[in-house]
Amino acid sequence: MVTQDLKDGLDNVASNYSNFAGISLTSGYRCPHGNAAVGGVRSSYHMAGTAADLLRPGWTEEEFNKVKTVAENAGGTVLPYTFYTDRHMHVRF
Repeated sequence: MVTQDLKDGLDNVASNYSNFAGISLTSGYRCPHGNAAVGGVRSSYHMAGTAADLLRPGWTEEEFNKVKTVAENAGGTVLPYTFYTDRHMHVRF
């Protein structure tokens, strides 16, 4: 249910960020019902299979931005560190 671009992008991030261990994939594809249940927007990229959420509990803004740079260099789009109060990284490929 996820696109090959998302799979490839996440693989690229995992391969090119040397400290990837401990970062969890917390959300990928969401059906409309599941998306609504978590408060996702109606046009969520998760429902198209092009977005994922990543989290390392307690990561700093500096580490988040390092992962963000790797994702962007792989062609991804990442919401800013301050977007979610729990510091999830929303990445779209």
